[in-house]
Amino acid sequence: MHSLHIALSLYLFYLCVNIKILIIPDSVQIIDHLAFYGCEGLKELTIGEGVSFIGPEAFSQCVNITVLSFNAIMIDEYSFGEGEKHPFTNISRDTDGAIVNIGVNVTAIPNNFFYTGDIDNPINVKEVNFADGSKCETIGENAFSF
Repeated sequence: MHSLHIALSLYLFYLCVNIKILIIPDSVQIIDHLAFYGCEGLKELTIGEGVSFIGPEAFSQCVNITVLSFNAIMIDEYSFGEGEKHPFTNISRDTDGAIVNIGVNVTAIPNNFFYTGDIDNPINVKEVNFADGSKCETIGENAFSF
């Protein structure tokens, strides 16, 4: 039996400014780097439970996100490694801050989840909510720092 990996590929919606709401279904496992880079119209983003890898700069420069719902159960730590361009660089920069909702089945927030390493371009998060009955047991280092 073959295992099917559903991936959103490199540059898939690069600089697509007309996307307002994006719901990545549970069936998607990989969001490649730069897949949604520069989607400045994007305001609401939902990442499904099946996502296990988010590539460098996948959502970078999505500067108007006001709601991020993160439901990925088993995310690869490499997605958020130091030294790489971070998947969420500059999201919400042009807003008064994003609300981050963590899904009930998320067991860990990875190290460097929103870390950019750039004090001049911090992630703009105003609220983090955990679902009722949350299974989250670990919040990694620098998870919500600049």
